[in-house]
Amino acid sequence: MKLIKLKDVTEMTTLSKATIYRLIKQGAFPPQISLGPRAVAWRLSDVLACIATSSLSRFAPMQYLEPRLPSLNH
Repeated sequence: MKLIKLKDVTEMTTLSKATIYRLIKQGAFPPQISLGPRAVAWRLSDVLACIATSSLSRFAPMQYLEPRLPSLNH
């Protein structure tokens, strides 16, 4: 299980911090996991699933939605 920080979530979704937390409150985005008193993270798989299965897919760069294929150029 890979965990990602808020900065990574905002970059992947292009959503602001406020929007991410609002979507969490509305049940439209995966909740964060507490790592300590002042640290939280998200499961990468949860964020990717949310992006792929919701209207958030319009925000995510394709690099997060499609697996990378090996280059054919040698």
